[in-house]
Amino acid sequence: MSRQLYAIRPLKWEATLNGISETYRAGTGFGQYEVKRDREGWNEKLPWGPWRWGYCFYEYYDEENFECDSLEEGQGLAAENWMNRILVELEPDSSYDTKSKR
Repeated sequence: MSRQLYAIRPLKWEATLNGISETYRAGTGFGQYEVKRDREGWNEKLPWGPWRWGYCFYEYYDEENFECDSLEEGQGLAAENWMNRILVELEPDSSYDTKSKR
């Protein structure tokens, strides 16, 4: 059996923007992450509320979104959460020698 090296794909963000909401979503095989901020009401002239990030997986939904300081911070926290979820299921393969040629 041949061995293959795999990489975890980074989250790919897609934007949905309108006058009262900025939402960025990144899908995974299990659900999606979201970073967003809304106006403090239904009027485009009202100030923006705080940035928040959260996730919705098919088997689990966390209704509490987490506040963050910026879009970039929210995307970073979401990416960190994603990596932690994936890496906990992986283990090193001691028989794979990264120094040898394949």
